[in-house]
Amino acid sequence: MTKKKEDAPIVNPEIPLQQLMLDCKQDKYRMVSLTTRWAVEVQKRESQTSHQPDQLVSMALKDILTGKVTLEEIEKLPPAPKLERRIEVASVISDELAKRIAEEDIRSEKNAKAKKDEEPLEEEEEKE
Repeated sequence: MTKKKEDAPIVNPEIPLQQLMLDCKQDKYRMVSLTTRWAVEVQKRESQTSHQPDQLVSMALKDILTGKVTLEEIEKLPPAPKLERRIEVASVISDELAKRIAEEDIRSEKNAKAKKDEEPLEEEEEKE
């Protein structure tokens, strides 16, 4: 027999999340992975509002612990689409920074060249 959603105990949503977690009788390890999946679903459903990831997880966990959604219902959902991570890099370096880099390169090349020129002089002085 399968439990219907109406049979699941609905908990008072005013109870703090920490207390709900302490009173939870479900498998907590299973709940962790399903909470992240439900958080993706919540984000998709509430696409008009933007929430921080920690807020989404808290909302999803509260939905599960208060009985709004069951773990079995979440397991039936299709896998969440993988998100591509995009790293935004400034493609244009400021002119001032570019000049500083070029000046530092010229300075280091001059120093390296000066060291090479001094080495033979030091060897000749040692021979005398």
